[in-house]
Amino acid sequence: MQATRTEVETREIPYETRLVRDPALPSGARKVESPGVPGVETLRYLVTLTDGRPTDRKLIDAVVTRQPQHRVVALGTRHPAPPSQHRNCGEALNFCVPLGRKAMCADKDRQEDASIPLPDLVLDSDDLGYLEGLAC
Repeated sequence: MQATRTEVETREIPYETRLVRDPALPSGARKVESPGVPGVETLRYLVTLTDGRPTDRKLIDAVVTRQPQHRVVALGTRHPAPPSQHRNCGEALNFCVPLGRKAMCADKDRQEDASIPLPDLVLDSDDLGYLEGLAC
């Protein structure tokens, strides 16, 4: 004796991972912008039974009941800024030493004589590199 019946199955649809460039992130850094969510596909089969046992199975239709949502990963492309040629000595050393004058100390409550003796040379601006970070 033969009979038929319809069976319904669901199957997971895997999500894809998409990479997007992000100039706000440091080069090589990764950040998940949105997690992936698998989709769902519903499959309907016509099953033929002979003596109560399945002997044939044919796919009738397949319907995507939920589309997968792709995982989005941002990939950093920002390169570090080149080192500055001119530093703010107050930020670098947390104090500033004016040449030949009194300086306000880091705690801003007192002044002290904190001068650096200058050499008896006339220097142009290219020669002052050795003072960088020591004087303002």
